[in-house]
Amino acid sequence: MIRVLIADDDILSKNNIRAYLNGEHEIHIVAECEDGINASEILDILEPDVLILDTELPKMSAFDILKSATRMRMPYIIFTSTYDKYALRAFEFNAVDYLVKPLDKRRLLDAITKVRRYIERDRRAENRTVSANKSVSNPTGPIHPMVERIPIKKGRRISLLSTSAIRYIVADRDCTNYHMITGETIHSSERISQLEIKLPADRFQRIHRSIIVNLEFIREIRPKKGRYEVVINNGENFMSGYIYKRELDTLFTFWNKRLNAA
Repeated sequence: MIRVLIADDDILSKNNIRAYLNGEHEIHIVAECEDGINASEILDILEPDVLILDTELPKMSAFDILKSATRMRMPYIIFTSTYDKYALRAFEFNAVDYLVKPLDKRRLLDAITKVRRYIERDRRAENRTVSANKSVSNPTGPIHPMVERIPIKKGRRISLLSTSAIRYIVADRDCTNYHMITGETIHSSERISQLEIKLPADRFQRIHRSIIVNLEFIREIRPKKGRYEVVINNGENFMSGYIYKRELDTLFTFWNKRLNAA
């Protein structure tokens, strides 16, 4: 279930949001509020998955709410506004979308679809962390990583690639390039979103809409201007995309805990 908090003092807009989300699968509106102070309090108490947030609320603005938030894990934010002038600032807060009133149903549901994808991605990251924890706490487990192969399309042919030999993957329009530890680059006719599903979630991380890296070959993760710089063991580095920062936050926190516990 995806839990939604609506914060909007525009009654018509709020009614429209409620009507548009009514009947959507696994969407539950946990609360509605009409001023910023109330929104801030409810945000901390209910911890929703999604916050649909008007930029100009009475008593406390949307941006003040977000700046004052103390939660480690913020909800996904869909901004709504009468004006488009706040859009740039909204995306500095990693907004999923910025919708200008009067709200369009299709645009709102498209934003919710994005949220569904991101939440599913978060679950994959959490499963990865659980798997890693089990591996650390189980000294009798296998020492060497599992040898695993995945099928990839190369034109009309299908090849099997060893996942342990893939350093990273880069999208090239509607195709992808696998960069192998041998230095070889293997071209595939599949989209990056298609192959992401095939990869072991506990060993591969999508850090950008066009980049997936093998966690085994990450040398460093450096916080940088609201994103992360990921350094591969061959010296190459990539900047994470804003929408993938949350997964990297989880990974970064887990690695820090392991380091502190060592």
